[in-house]
Amino acid sequence: MGVFRLHLPDSLLRNAEHYAAQEGIPVDQLITLALAEKLAALKTADYFTERAQRGNVQAAMALLNRAGGHPPTDDDRQAFEAAMAQVPPGEPEPHDRKCPPASPHSEAHPDPGSSQL
Repeated sequence: MGVFRLHLPDSLLRNAEHYAAQEGIPVDQLITLALAEKLAALKTADYFTERAQRGNVQAAMALLNRAGGHPPTDDDRQAFEAAMAQVPPGEPEPHDRKCPPASPHSEAHPDPGSSQL
């Protein structure tokens, strides 16, 4: 394990000492955890930035707009309605609070067990 000498402003050190005591851990462990969390957040942001550069909006839209699939089942509709009922008042409303209708193309598709998928 490496050793790193760190100079902190007094107010930051007092805050670190307070939260370390509250968590029941040494200050150096709190700082290690905070640094690990920050590095994980930066790494995640880098990942999504890199992933977005590889993305293909046209291909994604073609996938989303393709005909197919199966219509929602009664269980799907009930789960969807139950989830929508949980949206607290004042929260942004979803575009459409109703379960999507059955796809007009759904009957033209083979059975899921069919090799014609």
